[in-house]
Amino acid sequence: MTTSEAAIQERSVRIVLYGVVLLWILPFGVPARAQQAATRGSSQRESSGKTSPAASEIDACKYLIVTDFDADPYGIAKELRVQARSNGFTLIQAATDIAPSESLKVCVMSGSWERWAQGGGGSVAVRVADVASGALIGEAAASGISWWGVSRTVRELVKKLYGQLRYTGYSQATFLKRMQRLYPTRPRLATTEAQIRSAEPGTPVEGIWSDSENKYRLGIVKAPEGSSADYVAVVLESTSPT
Repeated sequence: MTTSEAAIQERSVRIVLYGVVLLWILPFGVPARAQQAATRGSSQRESSGKTSPAASEIDACKYLIVTDFDADPYGIAKELRVQARSNGFTLIQAATDIAPSESLKVCVMSGSWERWAQGGGGSVAVRVADVASGALIGEAAASGISWWGVSRTVRELVKKLYGQLRYTGYSQATFLKRMQRLYPTRPRLATTEAQIRSAEPGTPVEGIWSDSENKYRLGIVKAPEGSSADYVAVVLESTSPT
């Protein structure tokens, strides 16, 4: 082999090796084995994402409060607020921002971010509960790694979360169904405020009562015969949604 041929062969080997290294690094900027490990971790974490049995009632949420995360270096809570509007929620900062009559339609979303020990990615989980009772309505979890930049990764993660929650917009029918489940119809007593006021109270307990803030006015009367209770309270007036 001549000196010229040896130089050409050495140059060819260098080009091939350079090409191999370039292909190994270019796609995501990390070694291929790290990419595969992160992909496996992402698949395992996403498979754990779930929604609660009551998730079908999430359409009872008209208003949404998104709380800040304890640790949120990438602004996930902010993106959750942005996409809440595009997904049909009316975003508010506090339940006091709306009329008391609408307070049962308020839900709060809380979440957490966990960074992976290896792979450069992490996972986020959110829970949605109604403000009035604190009952869980939905939950979701997703994970990812920043192949294309932090902002894009966060947007995609949040998009996955809302996709799992399956919110299709506020539904009055769903809201009424949920209220009936949480607050079933109570037995009714055929009486009026005038009848209670005109009756002579048999004990100090009987009569018309109201709270200090005038949210309720109750009539307390003797329980009907055959009842296991001694007295029953009849709601005469209420300004509270609950």
